[in-house]
Formats: sequence, C-alpha cells, structure tokens
Amino acid sequence: MFTKQTLLATLLGGLTLYFLGWIFYDLVAGGYFEENALHHIPERMDMISIALGALIEAFVLANVYRHWSVSKPGHFCGFEFGAWIGLFVGLGAGLVFYGTAEVHTLNTHLVDAAWNIVYYGFTGLMIAWGYGLVSKKETATD
Repeated sequence: MFTKQTLLATLLGGLTLYFLGWIFYDLVAGGYFEENALHHIPERMDMISIALGALIEAFVLANVYRHWSVSKPGHFCGFEFGAWIGLFVGLGAGLVFYGTAEVHTLNTHLVDAAWNIVYYGFTGLMIAWGYGLVSKKETATD
C-alpha cells in the first residue's frame, strides 16, 4: 500500500487531478459552469483542501489500479481504468447529484460527465506511468 510505486503513482495522479481540474474548471470552462448554475456558487476556494483531496483521490486510485492492472498491464490500461472511474463519477454520481441537488442544469452535468472521463482517464494514465517508471528502475538495478 505504501510502496515506492504507489507513492510515485499517487504523486503523479495527484498533480494531474489538481492541475487538470484547475485548468478546466477555472480557465477553460469556468464561465460555462457559472452561467449554467441554478444557484449562486461562492467564489471562495480552499486550495489546500483541493490539493489534499486530489492526493487522497490519487492514493485510492493508485491502490485500486494496482489490483486492476494485474491482468492488464500497460499505459493504455491506465487510461482505460481512469475512464471507467470517470464514467462512474461523472455520469453515475453526477446524475445522482443532479437528481438530489439542483446546482447545475442537466446539460452542465453531461458536459462535466464527458470531461470526467477524459480527466480521470489522463489521471489513470499518469498513475500507470508512475508504476511503470518504478518497475523499470527496479528491474534495471536487479
């Protein structure tokens, strides 16, 4: 659980979640989400909580990926793994959230769902790459 591989994968995944989230939700689509909000969303952001949350998500994803990748090694497997997580979070949990809390329009949730597939897909790719980097180093030194 706390191997070199898992820690490197967690770091890479956490950085990916943090920076891709910031780029998309602030720079690329921030205006779209503000325009399609059904309620005023406060602009206060606690960046420490966001960074900590990204690291926790990445740690969990890295540990789940470790078990997933036993039968499917490779970087594409990492993207596939992340895309499945993105589908779960973006479309599954997103529609439940839409049905229980009126914060955004349905179209906004669908845009977010599509983004989550890509977002978590790239995160899975980086996690797979992190595992691959440590594996290559360890086999080279043996």
